[in-house]
Parts: sequence; structure tokens; C-alpha cells
Amino acid sequence: KIDANIRVLIPVIVFILMISMHIFLTRTRYGIAIRATSMDLDMASSLGINSEKTISIIYSVGSCLGGFAGILVAAYYESLSFDIGAMMGIKSFIATIIGGLGSMYGHFVGGFILGISESLAQAYISSAYKDALAFIILIIILFVRPAGLLGKKIEKGG
Repeated sequence: KIDANIRVLIPVIVFILMISMHIFLTRTRYGIAIRATSMDLDMASSLGINSEKTISIIYSVGSCLGGFAGILVAAYYESLSFDIGAMMGIKSFIATIIGGLGSMYGHFVGGFILGISESLAQAYISSAYKDALAFIILIIILFVRPAGLLGKKIEKGG
């Protein structure tokens, strides 16, 4: 059985991973290539960035982070199941939409908003409503700011 201190260690590990990813994406050659490719694939290719290699790196890094997240979730719940992360995956998608799809840091903001609101809902309303609250917040944000909180404003065209 895994020690209960892992629950304290998990946020520290996640914070270190976030800082590492920030440094990787902003200070390394591959990170800058990833950001350029994500913004404009054709322009990045015309500037000499090997887009196919960069996309392979993106999938590799994403897969590694997903696997590492699975290890942390399994350690937190002290069990393993095929659907253990289904709701977490949905909520991470919701957090990304809330934060804004065009923003590099939007998913952090969306995750923070979801985490705080769910904790407050569990404490003051009922834990039965914490999952529904994520969808309610998503609907409200999409009505107010369709591009998300940090996303680029959507222009109405004709």
C-alpha cells in the first residue's frame, strides 16, 4: 500500500512538471519550434522548421505526460481501472475550453477555476453537484466569452 504522503507529494510533482514544461516550451529550440508549429504550420515550415519531426515530438511529449499523469492518478487513488481518468479527462478538456484554446496558459487558469469552484461546492453545497458544476461553469463562460477567458476574441464575419 502506498503511503498517504503521496497525496502531498503529487501537487509538488505536478508543479515541477508545469515549470519544466514552461521552460521547455519557452527556452529550448524544440519548444520554440513546437510553439511556432502550433501557431502556423505553413509559416513554421517555410522558416526551416521540420514540421513532421516537431509534430512527432509533440505527440511524444504529450504521451509521456499522459502516462505520467496516469501513474500519479493511480498512486492517488491506490487503484487501477480502465476508466479511472474518464471524468478527469473531460474536466481537463473543460478547463482548456474555459481558459481559451488559443492561450498557452489558459488551461492553467481554467483548471484553477474548476478546482476552486469544485472545492467550494463540496464544502458549502453538496459533493453530489461538483461534477455538474464544471459543466455549468463551461456553459456560462461560453455564453459570456465564446473563445474562453484568455482566448482570442472571435470576430463576427459576414
